[in-house]
Amino acid sequence: MIDQLDIAMTSCVLFVLLLLGGGLYALRRWSRRHPRDPWVYALWYLALGPRTDVAHMTRRELFESAAAFVTWTLLSVIALQAVMLAAPENSPWMQGVAFALGLFLLMGVCGALYMLVRGMLRRRAYLSHDRFSSELRLMPFWVRRRDWPGLDGHFRRFAAHTCGAKVADAIAAVDLAEYRRDLADALQLALHAAAEERASVIAYLHRPHEDWSGAFCVYQRSPISPEGDQRRMGTCVAEVPGPPCTDLARIFFAHGDTLNTVALYLVARTVAALGRCLDELPSDDITLCLAVEGVGGLLWLREAAPATANGAPAAGTPARRAHA
Repeated sequence: MIDQLDIAMTSCVLFVLLLLGGGLYALRRWSRRHPRDPWVYALWYLALGPRTDVAHMTRRELFESAAAFVTWTLLSVIALQAVMLAAPENSPWMQGVAFALGLFLLMGVCGALYMLVRGMLRRRAYLSHDRFSSELRLMPFWVRRRDWPGLDGHFRRFAAHTCGAKVADAIAAVDLAEYRRDLADALQLALHAAAEERASVIAYLHRPHEDWSGAFCVYQRSPISPEGDQRRMGTCVAEVPGPPCTDLARIFFAHGDTLNTVALYLVARTVAALGRCLDELPSDDITLCLAVEGVGGLLWLREAAPATANGAPAAGTPARRAHA
């Protein structure tokens, strides 16, 4: 009788595992066909389980991961009790399941304690260098659409979620009207310099540690072959200093003087200010990008049409906007 019951329970377990595997495969295929559906984001991108990329997690994410470990540990305790009450005594199937759930319980306790300790030792505004770069690579989503309020709002919510609403509100309350005017004047000078030098690329090199200032560097485009990189830059032929922003610099230095969550929102506000300046100027024949000192990679705010061998825009090629 016990052997028949073990066989039946084993068959049920295998059938359930097969159903779960098939269901996950079907969900994965459907998600790839409909990646923009809200339920896809909720299913695959929200933290239903604990995260383990500790080096790149913020303080709040560490505490959330510890809470997830605790939740799954409690669920394993409930499942273990249910199995022990439902299964017959001295059943090999019950002993195997109990051992697996007990091991899962021990791992959950250790994981929760580890995440809790790491979270208590981590600074509130901490953001790893790789995580900072990966968050910057999200900006082209809004840059392509010229959606500056959306860009500001996303990184404001991220700052509020990580550092608290008080810090995010303080950054959002900074009036950048004067900074935008000074930035537009400097960009206008850079455009004049580019016209005089017959240059086609302007890079704004942002320097957070220098009173939140920077410089517009005008570059000649490198000679390119048909299969070459259309974004490759040549020699810097002119440099126009950018304006400082003392209000943003004060917040930056007050929260660690490093590239963290606060600095990320400050950079987002700077990108939005520069993008609004760019939208107001007739510069469709100029490629403009932004680089943050200490971070690799460029953020392309506007791209002109590829030039032909004689320097003129390629026929029938529209100007491209902000590719990552």
